[in-house]
Order: sequence, then structure tokens, then C-alpha cells
Amino acid sequence: MFPNRNIADNSFVSMTKSASAIVVENTLTPFNLVNAIIIGLMTAAYLSTNDQRLVWDSLGVVTVVISNTTLAIIQEMRAHRALEQASVLRPPKVRLRRDDRELDCTPNELVLGDRVVISRGDIIPADGTVESSQGAELDTSLLTGESDPQHITINDKVYAGTSCVAGSLVMRVVATGVDTQAAHIEDLSRRVDLRPSPLQRRVNALFTGSFVIAIFLATADLALEGSGALTNVDSIRRVATLVLGMIPEGLVFFSTITLVTGIIRIARKGVAVQKLAAMEGLASASVVCFDKTGTLTTNELEIAAILPVADIPADECQHLLSSIAHAIADEGRMADAFRAAAKPDTSFVAAEVIPFSSSRKYSACRIPEGGWWTIGALEVVLSPEHSSWRGIQESIVAAGLDNLRLVVVASSDSDRPIGSDVLPLFIVALSDRIRHDASETLSMFADIGMKRVILSGDAEPPVRRTLSQLGVPEDPSLQVHARCTPVDKREIIKGLGSREIVVMIGDGINDLPAIKEADVGIAMPESSPATKLAADIVLEEASFADFPAMIAEGRRAIRIVMAVAVLFMSKNLVLIALNALTALAQMPYYLSPRRGALLSLVGVALPSLLLATRATMTSVTRDFFAELIGKVFLTAAEMIVAYVLVQTLFAGHPEVSSLLVMTLIASLLGRFVVIDTMDRQERSRLAVISIIILAIVALLMVLPTTIPIVAIVQMYYEIGGAGWELLPALAASAMIGLLSAVPWVFLRREQPRATR
Repeated sequence: MFPNRNIADNSFVSMTKSASAIVVENTLTPFNLVNAIIIGLMTAAYLSTNDQRLVWDSLGVVTVVISNTTLAIIQEMRAHRALEQASVLRPPKVRLRRDDRELDCTPNELVLGDRVVISRGDIIPADGTVESSQGAELDTSLLTGESDPQHITINDKVYAGTSCVAGSLVMRVVATGVDTQAAHIEDLSRRVDLRPSPLQRRVNALFTGSFVIAIFLATADLALEGSGALTNVDSIRRVATLVLGMIPEGLVFFSTITLVTGIIRIARKGVAVQKLAAMEGLASASVVCFDKTGTLTTNELEIAAILPVADIPADECQHLLSSIAHAIADEGRMADAFRAAAKPDTSFVAAEVIPFSSSRKYSACRIPEGGWWTIGALEVVLSPEHSSWRGIQESIVAAGLDNLRLVVVASSDSDRPIGSDVLPLFIVALSDRIRHDASETLSMFADIGMKRVILSGDAEPPVRRTLSQLGVPEDPSLQVHARCTPVDKREIIKGLGSREIVVMIGDGINDLPAIKEADVGIAMPESSPATKLAADIVLEEASFADFPAMIAEGRRAIRIVMAVAVLFMSKNLVLIALNALTALAQMPYYLSPRRGALLSLVGVALPSLLLATRATMTSVTRDFFAELIGKVFLTAAEMIVAYVLVQTLFAGHPEVSSLLVMTLIASLLGRFVVIDTMDRQERSRLAVISIIILAIVALLMVLPTTIPIVAIVQMYYEIGGAGWELLPALAASAMIGLLSAVPWVFLRREQPRATR
């Protein structure tokens, strides 16, 4: 029994949909309409022929339709509940000033007139008017598509859904909720996008195409019968068997359930998956990109050393650093470390501020008396052409600081805070805390065959130092790109994405463009709200060490979809071939709507359910459709050979139809056992289950009709009834079906492969 509707037809899973809407959507489907037409044709044929088989066939179709629809409704409701509980992001906090107090709230608690404080990395929670701005810049790409940050000044309008990438501002709320220009933005950030992935859409198209072929063949078959179409019961039953068997509903259901199950499994690790297609991307990914900070290291920075390069004592350097950092009032871990260096000078007031941004790589403030104080990367603030460059580099090496993260503090009396005219005062060396699990995680990425690319805003020496501390050896599969701006990261991802499937892991606002560009964007737990909004997957409680397991889960999901697709498509191709042989070669046709239902239930649905819920296949899928089509055609050919062989060996046998059904079921179960790369223990377990299923089917065929339930099953599915003397022929037919899958064991693609 297969649900006849894909829950991925909904754009987003949300329990705001009523139960009645779910019932209606799962009942009024195109496939149920086709079933209704088939029932109508068989009813009309019964009225013309009075053949009781058509009544039972119609009743069987009705039973399957009711079962399918009921199961689809139940599964969709369960998916709603599971995903609402497991995969919904916590709402971001909003800092506001109300009645001369600062407090935190959620966006839903905002009211008109509230004054909201927005810092770097925050999402604008409502529409508003800017009351004050300290060098604020907004990324408005979610609304306008504009990629360059927009400078914000007093009285500018700002809109919900945009994000602050530099500086800070205070805004007064003028519209909230559904009244904002981007009312859907917050909603999208809190729902799971269940639109079909590219893989699902192509599978759906493949099945729809096969169904169209079946309708064409059925129409041609009925046309050849002419005016006698409604009186030729065998022809009507053959056409009904073909059309019912080809309805493309099972794989759609199982592929969605498999991917949703994968989402729920990794959600138990504290991971929120916001797009169903992200599971597919994880499965096919061959490159993983990540920043150093927040992934290899924690988000905690501390000042390791201060190196004066001018005539200033070290303690005064600390005091000056803290005062400048307080005056600029940047947000972030580096700014926090600077402010904690010493007690600031409370009289230090900035007349103008240039806040830090990842593209600038520096921040600065100008005092009322004139002149600038600047904190930033050496090569940006000074540049290698600066007269002090060589001397500073030699001092850094002599002090043993060349492998640390370095920034320079400089002053300038000119109109520019950077350049050849600035005076370098001292160098600040910062150190990161290493994540204890980072080394093992990097090794696991290598073990599953993924290229590793570090995209860091730091200079290369501190990145290499971190890798050395982790004990990571030099490896061609590990690349380092240093001093990357957000645009650099995005362009590197774009270049890799032209030939690879790329995962980007980040946490800061500087990683936002790269996360958007990647096939799968992943945000760390400490990520800014804007980064979490843009990501496909968000780690709420999980760690960097959980990534390999997440990728393995994605690979498992796609391999299961592949395995289930092979069973469904092979069965469908066999039905088309047998119908063509009957119509063109006048070969006897032994299937019927009810026998076809038994074949689908036992040979496809049960194995698919076991695969979707139990199997653990983690080999990577490089070309899904090339592999799928190859397996389907070979499997179908083997099944047809086994079918023709049994039909020839047992020609004239009174129960040849039962024997052929047994052969097809055994062929599918044999293929099920060797369907993909699994360990020996799991394959043995599937083999035992398959033998048990075949034994149960055989017993139902040979047990005497004096047992009421057996008699009902035999009559309904039109099988058995000959007694125990049928058992040897059934065993032979089952063995022929099972042996049809043996060639797969010797094909290289089916041998156990490394997970890479």
C-alpha cells in the first residue's frame, strides 16, 4: 500500500494547516482520479459481461485507494508534528529600549514606537526609521537582490529581513508582523522548506513519464479492441493491471519519508534542517569549506602579546587599545578582547567612526581635535609599501609572533585612516582556543573522501599554526585560502561549485555570502541571526564534530532513495514489457489487478519500508541517474528472463500464474538483498527477512482452503488453491527468481566499497 501523495508538495511544513486541509489534499489527487476512472471502466465492463472477477478487482482498487489515502494523511500529520518539534529554530532575540530600560524580547513582542538596538550580525526585526547610526551598513539582498551593503544614516527607512553587516544603529519601529514589507521573512526562518529537491523533481518526472507511457499503451490496447473493448474482460484486466501498477506514487512517498527521517535523526543531535534539499546536497557533497574561527577554534579570543613599534610603553598601549575599542563600539569577539585589555579613558570621544567590516578589514575613529586612530590588518592599514613594513615584519619574527593573528594600531593626522601616511604604534597578537574535536573531525572528512578548504580572513601563518597545533599533516586534499574577504569566499565557493558539490560551514556575518552561494550552507551554534537565516542547516546544540555524521546521514538517505527507485522502476518496466509481449507477440498474460497489487505489496513496498527505516548505506552517489537507469534496465531484463524461463518450464501447469507471481516477487527480493553496499551482517539480515517473506507467500499459496483467512487471501489475490503438491514447483520458481539477482554480486559497482 502506497500513499498517493508526496508531502513535499507543501512548500513548508507547518501545523498551521488544518487537519481538514490535509485530508482534502491527500484525497483529491490525480492518481485517485485515475483510480476512480479505472473503477468506472471495470464497473461498466461488469454490467456488460456480468464477470464476477471485475467486481473483486474493483473492490480491490477501492481498498487500496482507501488504505493509501489514510496512510498518506497519517504520515503527513506525523511529519508535521516531528518537524515542528525537532527542526524549528529558536526565535532570535531583539534588544530594545523601552521606558528608559534595555531589555530582550522576540520579534513578535515588538510594538509600534519601540526603539530597537541593532548591532553587527543582527536581522532587522521590523520596518522602522533610523534614529542614530554608527557607521551602520545593511545587507538588503534578501529583499532587493542588491549584493553591496547599503550605508545607513539618520532618518533612513530600514525593513524587516535585512541584516546589519557593519556598525550599529537604533531604529524606531513603524510596522510589525504582516504589515512589514517582508512579512514572510521571519516565517521562512522558522519553518522547514519541504519543497521537492532537484533529485526528487527528476524522479517525479521520470515516474510521471513512465505513467504517461502506460496510459498511452492502455489507450492503444483499448483502441485495438474497438467496439468490443467493454466485453473483453481479459483485455480490460490487463490494461487495469498495467495502469494501476504504473501509478508513480510509491517512490515519491518513500523518498520524502526517507529524507524527512534523515532530518529528524540529525535533529536529535541538535541540528535544525531548514530545507529538504539540503539532505540531498549533503549526500552528494565532495568539498567542505569552513572558516578557522568558530570551527577549528572556539569563538573566544584573548590578547597573547602586545609589541610596541613606536616609543610607547606596553601598559599605555593596553590603555590606548581599550579606549579606541570603546570609542569605535564595534561588536564581536575581537572588539571584546580589545575592550578588556585595560580600563578605558572615559574622556576619549569619537567625532567620527568607521566600524569594522570583513571587506574593509579595519575600523577607525576620529577625535574632535583631528586625526585618526585605526585598528586593522597590517597589509591593509600599512601595506607592504609602507616605510616601516620591513622593520615591523622583522620585529614580529624576532618576537615569535609570526604565527599568531596580528593587527596593528596606528594613528594618522591626514584625512585617511590607512595608507603610507599612518604611524604604526604597536602590534596586537591574538590567540584562539582550539576545539578539542577539530582534529578528529578533519580526519573524518578525509576518511569519507571529502576535499577540505579553509577560507579564513586571517593571514596564512596563524591558520597554519592552528593546523599544526591540531596535528593535521600536509595533505593535497586540504587547501588554505588566507586573508579572504566575504566576496573572496563567495567567489571561491562559486568556482568550486562549477565542478563540485560544496558545503560551506560558517558562523560570522563575513561567511554569509559564501553560505548563500554554497550548495549547502551550514551555520554554527554561535552564528549571527542573519547567518542562521541564510543557512540551509543550523547547528543549535551540535558541534563541529557532528558534521561527518550529518554527511553520512545524507548519503544514507540518497542511497536508500536509489535502492527504492530500482525496485519501483524495475517492476514498472517489467509490467510494460509483459504488456507489450502480450499485445505484439500474443504471449499469454498471467497477471491481474489483484496479483499486481500482491507483487507491489510484497516485492516492492515491504522491502522499501525496510530500506527506508533500517538500512545504513553511506557510499557517495556521483551520478544518480546514470546509476539508476543502468540498474533498472539490468534488473528488469533479469526478471523478464526468469519470468519467461518459468513460463516455459511450467507451461500447461494449472497454477502457472501463481508460479509466475512467485518468480517476480523472488526476483525483486533477491535484488533487494544485493541492492547496495552494506556490511555483511546487514546483508545477511535482509536475506533472512526475504526468505521469511517468500516462505509466508508460499504457505498462503499451498495451505488448504479450509482455513478461512487462507481461503480469503487465495481468492482475493487469485493465487494457490492446488494444495501441498504445488510446493516443489513454487520452490523451483522462487529459486529461479532469486538466482536472477546473482549476476549483481559479481559486478564491481555492487561489491562493498569504501565509504568514499
